[in-house]
Amino acid sequence: MTDTHTDPECTSDAGVIDVSHHGTTLRMTDVAGNAMTFDLTGWNPLSWSHEIEEPMDAVVTGRVSEMHYDLRNAVAIERLDGDLCLAGDERPVSEGHLAVGFDDDATYHLPAGEYFCLCDCDLFTRIRFDGEATVRNRSHGRFSITFPHPTPLTIAGKSPVEIPQARLTVEPSVSAVARGISHLSASLRTTGTSRVHRNYRGYPPRIELGSETTIPDSIRASRPETGIELVVPKALGAVYTAAPVAYFLGARLVPTNGRTPRLVTHDPDATYEIRTDRSFADGILSILRRTFFLELLVDWIEPDAPTVEAHTSLRSAGIDLDGCRDRPLAERVGTYLEFPSDPVDDVLPDWPYRMTIESTPSSVSAIPHLLEDLAAIDSPETASGPGAASHARAGTERSATERLRGAMELHGSLGSVDRSADFEARLESYENRLQSIERDCETTSVVVATGPAIDPALAEELAAAYTDRDETVSTIVETLVEPTCESVRRTLSTGVDYLHYVGSCSDGLACRDGRVHPGTVDELDASIVQLDGTDARTLVDAFVSAGAVAVVSRDGPGDPDPIVGTLVLYGQSVATAVRCRRLVTSDPSVTVTGDGSHRFVATWKPTPIQTVTPRDDGSLSITTVPFSVDPVGAHWRPDYDTGIHLMPSSYAYSIDPPQFDEHFLHNTQVLLTDDGVYLPDEQHRLLYPIA
Repeated sequence: MTDTHTDPECTSDAGVIDVSHHGTTLRMTDVAGNAMTFDLTGWNPLSWSHEIEEPMDAVVTGRVSEMHYDLRNAVAIERLDGDLCLAGDERPVSEGHLAVGFDDDATYHLPAGEYFCLCDCDLFTRIRFDGEATVRNRSHGRFSITFPHPTPLTIAGKSPVEIPQARLTVEPSVSAVARGISHLSASLRTTGTSRVHRNYRGYPPRIELGSETTIPDSIRASRPETGIELVVPKALGAVYTAAPVAYFLGARLVPTNGRTPRLVTHDPDATYEIRTDRSFADGILSILRRTFFLELLVDWIEPDAPTVEAHTSLRSAGIDLDGCRDRPLAERVGTYLEFPSDPVDDVLPDWPYRMTIESTPSSVSAIPHLLEDLAAIDSPETASGPGAASHARAGTERSATERLRGAMELHGSLGSVDRSADFEARLESYENRLQSIERDCETTSVVVATGPAIDPALAEELAAAYTDRDETVSTIVETLVEPTCESVRRTLSTGVDYLHYVGSCSDGLACRDGRVHPGTVDELDASIVQLDGTDARTLVDAFVSAGAVAVVSRDGPGDPDPIVGTLVLYGQSVATAVRCRRLVTSDPSVTVTGDGSHRFVATWKPTPIQTVTPRDDGSLSITTVPFSVDPVGAHWRPDYDTGIHLMPSSYAYSIDPPQFDEHFLHNTQVLLTDDGVYLPDEQHRLLYPIA
């Protein structure tokens, strides 16, 4: 007999993670369906927990003889009360911790001690225990921790999904908006360097317009006092542009007329002029870029830890970050801003995500959602340059590598702005995103629907492309060939993550027995909609207003293809997928409306795309572009490249002819070439023309 219940000894933050115990299985599941499952032998719940320094959503402790877990990433094991040595060996392990990968066959015997395990996959997971233990892993099998006798074990989980927990109201004036934005840093869980990581940055409070400014006491009390001010021009565009820096630094915005924009710290007292020689937006972005990436590098400075290439380059140029970690935030910021432009500006990567927004009071409601992903913000009044127009050029005068690198920056617009962008956001799309996140589902539902007069074989062809090819996104794919209005309404209302409709879109989606307009569907629940057909663009706003997060539309000539959907299912944002399609098809007719940054994997996860450039000596240069939305993190290929690179950076390495088979038969990254997009299971085709 087995029992199913919510664990009574679990502490959980606002229901973000549910912890259930079914027989010998403990399962943690967040509101988006991300889950971690542990098999526990001899589980006996306890009323206390080991201390976990990081903020976690759920913590559960029990006495256990053995724990099993299907390892899909890696586990790092540290000893907290001394050097980590294996039983019978007095020498500390290299780098001070054990790293166990999912494909390792390994057994380690740990002597009595205090141990901490870090494992990040679908959830941020931390494990604590005190005592002796045997750690085992079987390649592509199971990871286990076995104790010689029942031992207290704490398992803590943190969801990658953040939901705003508070709301404030501001009047439609520059001063009130600045005051409201100054309080969005209340969601920061620390002013230390760790806040570069998503699990230390909560979702900023929502902002709405009202007849008076109301900031709840809970938000006032949570706002950190960092002693930093941002003096900016007294204009909404300037306040919006400065919002990311104010949020990340916990700074107070001070809109003032007739004074030079500057950042001011009060402990120590110092003033740093914001450079506006190019534009105010460029000056603000320079501060955001410098403070964020240097904070990240400082956070990663640990004895015996692998060093990021950017840190190595800065250190060799005389930039010393080693003493910064324990200083107050204002002092660290001052140190970063005093470093010379050369080499800092050249070493740090470009910012991955930028939004141009209209300088109207209504735009303020989008600010918390943009800050959740740390988007850089500008407005037509504060920015210079042609926006993303140059990125849209997909001509053959540039190589695939150059074009892919040029597509790295994700650029969106909101409101009436005279700027080219990768997507046109709508205020509703951000609220729709929250609703989509809260829908509990562990697989991604995909529906391919073809209207009347469309070849039924096309539906099967698209569905085959969207069926699982790896574990990036697990899909359930359904086809609707010449569907009825009832079946389309049911699909739209019962929940679909990706709908690809091919057919006439005049006055609604054409069906066998009529048309379905999104505005007539009660509680539309479709995250991403792709429309291929006549008058597709006439429906995009109706879909967003009804509940869609993002709508991809194409009403030009040509056959529908699965490139956008396939890349989205491989983890790309909607807008990046469309940009990559444009690079290989030179077809500018596909557009994105809504939140183009939306994607089916966490925004901090790298979703790299590669390009290949043949060299004169017969080798190949492989360039990897990560396409992250959130700037945090690093990526590397230890089998080909020894460097560790900050996430937004692209990097290149070479492979010689003897390595071609190994690379293309086992590569897990999407490949973009001048003639198309190759998924991992298609890249073996390249061996023949190359080899």
